[in-house]
Amino acid sequence: MQVQKDDVRHNILKAATDEFFNNGYQASSLREIAAVAGITPGNIYRYFANKYSLYEEVTRPAWDSIHSLFDQVSWDINTCDQSIADIAQEIAKVFIDNQKQFIILIKEDSENLGTNAKQIIINWLESRINESLRVNIEPEKIDKILIASLSVAITEAMICVFLSFDGNEKLLNQRIYILTQHIFNNLKDIFGGEELPC
Repeated sequence: MQVQKDDVRHNILKAATDEFFNNGYQASSLREIAAVAGITPGNIYRYFANKYSLYEEVTRPAWDSIHSLFDQVSWDINTCDQSIADIAQEIAKVFIDNQKQFIILIKEDSENLGTNAKQIIINWLESRINESLRVNIEPEKIDKILIASLSVAITEAMICVFLSFDGNEKLLNQRIYILTQHIFNNLKDIFGGEELPC
């Protein structure tokens, strides 16, 4: 019996992922999700309290991966080229492992849900850059407006690369590496940090 429940739950999540991906949260229909999952609309409520709780479950893997990326990856601006390559590879992996969920998160209608994933990512990036700069630069010399602006630009650039992904993982990795290398090198130049020997 438990196996059947797990299968039904899996089918609901798969159908919901496709529905949210194709139509956005607001235009998505629980009736359509149920039809694709092969159940009645009322049966969805045995597994999820409402459409929003289903949305949260669909996007949870992407959030978990993004959290992990910001918590475990070093965002030190004095990073050497090999470390930049590792960071780029981690960023690409997070996207590839959660493509649909990530795109669902960054669609504009997520702002209507009070989650605004794009802004959360911008804030995290801004925080990591600030932390990195404080190691070598006195806090009063750090231009917070410039860092905030760069965080927006970096996030938008990454999203642009993700949204243009056509299945070519090698090209995605190259683009993310070039973008990441450009970002780190420019941060070094902008803030005058000395490069550490690698």
